[in-house]
Amino acid sequence: MILKNTKQSALFFLFFFTLLYSCNSKKNNNDLDFENEKSYEAIETYCNCVNEKFNDSLTNFNYLDTIKSECYKSIIESKFHLSKDNDFVNKFDSTNSIVQLNEGISKKLEKNITKLLEDNTWGTEISMNSRFWEVRKIFFDGVIFTQECYRIYNVFTGSWELENSWRGKYSIKTEKNGKTYVYVNYDEGEKATYVLGTNRKNQSYLEGPTRIFWKQ
Repeated sequence: MILKNTKQSALFFLFFFTLLYSCNSKKNNNDLDFENEKSYEAIETYCNCVNEKFNDSLTNFNYLDTIKSECYKSIIESKFHLSKDNDFVNKFDSTNSIVQLNEGISKKLEKNITKLLEDNTWGTEISMNSRFWEVRKIFFDGVIFTQECYRIYNVFTGSWELENSWRGKYSIKTEKNGKTYVYVNYDEGEKATYVLGTNRKNQSYLEGPTRIFWKQ
């Protein structure tokens, strides 16, 4: 590949050395020293394995843990046989390369979750409240959360109109149990919590206090 100008060349080498710093523990002067020389190559290979398996559609922290576990078993245990090397095992999580990898993919995963929420409408199935048939929908826009309630006049033709709406601000947080929660503070002062999940058919949903909203 021939780089046509100095700016393009500079960007290329910046990108290259960024990857090298992120995944090659041996070249990182601030990293820990290992007794076994092949430990550096093992960390670089593991890091690349996780990066290759990670993709823009990944929104589940539990699945991310599965990716890490698969790469650890295939690279650290099977290929480099370092799982019983106490020096390596004790230093593994503390190396700059692994710390930076975990921070980077966690931030990327959070961006994927935000994109999933914002790019889709989330709606309930048709249900009957105390007065009429209804459908509720949730929209995410930046930090703004909107829930709308539509009154259905004819279930068969689907004729409806907006009955009510509620707005507020939301935040996303993944707890230690691996689940992602959407915390909503409504403008009226009320609060609500929704859990982001995926069923066996790989369908995403938000489980609220009284309703389940499906990705539409």
